[in-house]
Amino acid sequence: MSQNISSLLKVPLVPGGRAFDDMGRTAAVNAFEQNGRRHDPSDVVEVDNGKCEVKFNVMDSKSVSESFNIKDYNLWPYYIEGRFDRDYKSEMKNSPDHLIFLTGLIHCQRMIYTYLCYHFNAPYSQMGDEQFKIWTVKLDISMPDMLVVSEDVIQKMVVTGLKKIGDKKYVISVRSKFNDMLEWSGSCVVYDIRT
Repeated sequence: MSQNISSLLKVPLVPGGRAFDDMGRTAAVNAFEQNGRRHDPSDVVEVDNGKCEVKFNVMDSKSVSESFNIKDYNLWPYYIEGRFDRDYKSEMKNSPDHLIFLTGLIHCQRMIYTYLCYHFNAPYSQMGDEQFKIWTVKLDISMPDMLVVSEDVIQKMVVTGLKKIGDKKYVISVRSKFNDMLEWSGSCVVYDIRT
């Protein structure tokens, strides 16, 4: 996970989207690697009552659930930040309130979706028609500690590649982290289903 992001950003993003340059790549890398939130001007996507939810059980009579109550997304070339509160519930014994990686994975896909709308200048709407289908094909997770913060959690994501591999079919690669501690990287196949 400690691989230098700059080396991953040498290939330009796929044509047909926003024209991003080396300065944009450098700014994205710097924002990702710095602790805290990025505060310079950006495109802000307000997410009214946006929510990501997961509910599962390990034992039949004991459920665990978590929801991310999304506040907003800030977008720049190659980069997106999300801010949300977490709500965790568990019927399991000795189960401390912590970020569940499954909820984080679903939120990663949602952030990728939001970023793709931004990149391709497609309309973004939580309730509107779907623009893209996203299928995770590779995932590397480093979670050395539990994230127990429940308010104003910041998830950062830097786009390390976006390549066209077929007619209306792409591969996007990203690195992401939550509150500058839990780090993930992965790749997804993206289907552009816009008509």
